[in-house]
Amino acid sequence: MAGDEQPNPWQYAHMGLELAGAVVVLGLLGLWLDYVMGTGPWLLVVGVMIGAVGGMYLFIKAAIGMQAGDRRRRGGREKERGGERGGTDGKDERDEP
Repeated sequence: MAGDEQPNPWQYAHMGLELAGAVVVLGLLGLWLDYVMGTGPWLLVVGVMIGAVGGMYLFIKAAIGMQAGDRRRRGGREKERGGERGGTDGKDERDEP
């Protein structure tokens, strides 16, 4: 349909880069702390794990926000067409005797 809005592909790219960025940045921080403290790979592992959990949190939060925005856009168009029931007068079939 001509009025349907397609999702912006940059939103998806942003979500993926945000996830990867959190893992990489916290992994590098863990690697640097391992170098400074001499703790072996343990802080690197912890940094990557925290980055993965934080990145997934941000990914899911963005996905839910995109879904809610899509529902709001579709809800506005459904009201213009008469709602989900398909009628244009706003009455339900059960309302009539």
